[in-house]
Amino acid sequence: MQRSSEPPSARDDPQRAEAVAQQAQESAERLAAALVDLSEALRQAGRPEEAVRSMEEAVALHRRLADAHPDAFTPDLTASLHELGNRLLESGRAEDALAATEEAVALRRRLAEAHPDAFTPALARSLNNLGIQRGKLGRHEDALAATQEAVALRRRLADARPDAATPDLARSLHNLGNRLSALSRFEDALAATQEAVSLRRRLAEARPDVFTPALASSLYNLGSDLSELGRLEDARAATQEAVSLRRRLAMARPEVFTPDLARSLHNLGADLSELGRLEEARAATEEAVALRQSADLTQQP
Repeated sequence: MQRSSEPPSARDDPQRAEAVAQQAQESAERLAAALVDLSEALRQAGRPEEAVRSMEEAVALHRRLADAHPDAFTPDLTASLHELGNRLLESGRAEDALAATEEAVALRRRLAEAHPDAFTPALARSLNNLGIQRGKLGRHEDALAATQEAVALRRRLADARPDAATPDLARSLHNLGNRLSALSRFEDALAATQEAVSLRRRLAEARPDVFTPALASSLYNLGSDLSELGRLEDARAATQEAVSLRRRLAMARPEVFTPDLARSLHNLGADLSELGRLEEARAATEEAVALRQSADLTQQP
C-alpha cells in the first residue's frame, strides 16, 4: 500500500529556507516603505499622532532588518529615525523626538566615518534637526554645538558642490543665528544671519518661487538681530524688505503666508516706534492686528 508523503519543509531544504527568508525580507522592506509613505500622507492630512504611529512601525521593521543585515539596512533605519524625530516634534513630544534624532545622529556618524561621500549629507541633516530640537528644550549650548557641526559639514559640501549644497548651508546658517541669539550672542548671531541672507538672496534671484520665502525668513531674523544691537535704521530696512517680500507671497497664497506677514508688520511697527516714526508705526501695527484677526476668523468653525 502506498503512503502519502509531506513535501520537504523549509527547515529540511536549505535552498527553500533561503528563498522563504528572502521573501520575508522583501516583504518587510515593502511594508516599511509603505509605512513611511503613509506617515507622510497622514502628516499632510493634519493627523500627527497617526503619522507618528506609522513611522514608529517603519522604524521597528527597519531595526529588525538592520539587526539581520546591518550593511544593507542601517541607512534605512537612520532615515526612519530621522523622520520619526520630525513627526514626534510636530506632535509636541519634544523629548521623544530628541531621543530618535540622537540615535539617527549616532548611526549616521558611524556611516559617515566609513563612507563620508555617501553619508555626510545625511549626518548634516540630522545634526541640523538635533540643534533645533535641543533648542526647543532649552538646551541652548548643546543646540549650538550640533548646529555649528552641521554648518561646518555643509560648508565643506557647498564648497565641493555649490549648486546642490548651498541651500542646506543657508538653512543651517539661519538656524545658527537662532541658536546664538538664544544665548544673547547677538554679534555672532548677526554674522551668521547676514551670511544666510547673502546666500538666500542669490538663490532667490535665480529661483524666486523656491527661495523667496526662505530669504524673507532670514531678513526677518536679520531685523531682529540688528534691533538687539541698537542698529535701528538697519533693522527697519531689513524688516521692511521682509514685509515687502511676504506681502507678495501672501497675495499669492494668503492661507500660508499671511501669518508671516503679520509677524513682520508687528516687528516693523516696533522698529518704526523706536525711531520716533509714530504714525508709520501705528499703521504697521494696525495692519498686523487686522491680519491676525482676519486669520482667527477664517479658522473659526
